[in-house]
Amino acid sequence: MDLNVNDYLGFKMKDILKNSLLLIGEIVVLTLFSIWYYNSKEIEPLVGIVGSLVFILISIITLFSSRNNNILGQSTEKVIHEDFLYNYVPGEITINKIIEDLGQPISKIKDSIEQEWNKNKKFKFFVYKFKFSNAVVLFTTKIKDDNIISISLISKLDKKNPVKCRFSFAEDDKYFGEALITENIIENTDNFTNQNYASWMYSAITSRYADFRPIKYLDFTYFIYNHYENKNEMLDKNIDGICISTMSDVKPILHFDDYIFN
Repeated sequence: MDLNVNDYLGFKMKDILKNSLLLIGEIVVLTLFSIWYYNSKEIEPLVGIVGSLVFILISIITLFSSRNNNILGQSTEKVIHEDFLYNYVPGEITINKIIEDLGQPISKIKDSIEQEWNKNKKFKFFVYKFKFSNAVVLFTTKIKDDNIISISLISKLDKKNPVKCRFSFAEDDKYFGEALITENIIENTDNFTNQNYASWMYSAITSRYADFRPIKYLDFTYFIYNHYENKNEMLDKNIDGICISTMSDVKPILHFDDYIFN
């Protein structure tokens, strides 16, 4: 049987009314037992008083629980900090620490890639997916290693809780929605790729910033949900997402559905 919101609220109001009437009845019983004990000083009314107090306490807890459960669609989503990509760096943190800080992922899947440089052998890894009120994030680890290999992120463009897109130290910080593909990104390109699927597409530039010691070993992949023939066509276009990775061939791109349905 389908239950709409009005029906649901009707049932909840009936529960509250029923619990309220029970509470009033138990208070009346407690009063009668108290009068009996006051007049007789016998053990039976004293037992009745204790029992009534217990039932009254249970009714009060039930009543307030019913009232608090009337809120429909209450959000419990978390918000990540604007400096998330600066505070969590692949190669410097484990998935156990991520779960400790951020909670459980909404999914964990096993994936693999063929490594051309390694005779096309398959490299297997786990992908952990987290959704927050202002971003969607993927973390990857090796199958038998808890260390984070890569972090992929798309922002939901929440104006109250924006997220910074990480650039090299040669550029100023920019929030997603304002962050563009710059000359610096193109000049430091290590790889360009584009992919077309049945229902979505993307183009991506992977840059390495060898001049900056803290990040010289990381690959920064900036992607846009659009098709471009070459990296130069992406200049000054808005960046939709980023993947920061310790391995050049492990750079998961978030599905367009995660972006469009934000």
